[in-house]
Order: sequence, then C-alpha cells, then structure tokens
Amino acid sequence: MNANNGIKFLRYSIGTVLALHGLSKLLGGAATLTYVGGMPPFAPHNSPTAQLVLGAVAVALEILGGIGVVAGYGYRYACGAAILVLAGAASYHLTQVTDFSSLMMNTWPIELLLVFVALLIAGTGREAKGK
Repeated sequence: MNANNGIKFLRYSIGTVLALHGLSKLLGGAATLTYVGGMPPFAPHNSPTAQLVLGAVAVALEILGGIGVVAGYGYRYACGAAILVLAGAASYHLTQVTDFSSLMMNTWPIELLLVFVALLIAGTGREAKGK
C-alpha cells in the first residue's frame, strides 16, 4: 500500500460517483436540466431557455469531469470542471441554510469541492517515471 494507490482509489471512486450523478440528471431530460440550471442564485430566473443551457453545461462538466478524473485524461481540467460544478452547487445549497442542522446538511458540495481541490494538488497518483 502506498499514497499513489490511495489517490488512484479516490480518483476512480469519486470520479465515478460524479459522472453517475451527472448521467442521472441527463437522463432526467430537459425538465431536470432546466431545474438544475435554475438552482444557483446567479441563474437567470426569468429565462427557462437560459436555465436549460446552464443546466446542460453543468451536467456536461459533471459527466466529463468525472470521466476525466477516472481516466486521468485532461486530469487537471477535469478536476477544475468538478470544482466549478460544485461551487455552483454550493452557491445554491448555502441559500438553504437556516440553522446549524441545515448547515450540516447543506455543506456537502463544499466538502466534495475540497476533495477535488486535493486531487488537483495531488495529481493522478501515478508513479513518476524513473523511480
């Protein structure tokens, strides 16, 4: 066991979960994409078309980011995509906080964002050549 194997396990597991979350939203159709795109406080709340586009972009970043993290292809960009999606999710979930209990239930996007920041810093977990 070593740190590289731990990073790889985290990459494969958390990247898969991220991609599957995005896929489930995509399979929900246009209504789900519009709902997702309308959630963040910065979303254009008077334009369903803009919400649909924002939702589709978020879901595409979620799916492609998850796949990229798992595959290690475009790894840093993939981590960045996940971080962007989770920052958007956090911007919505933090508006749902009314007390300490709801704070604890709505900080998961921030926690997951921090995991992807750590993965971005740590790299892919592949052994450096020449070692």
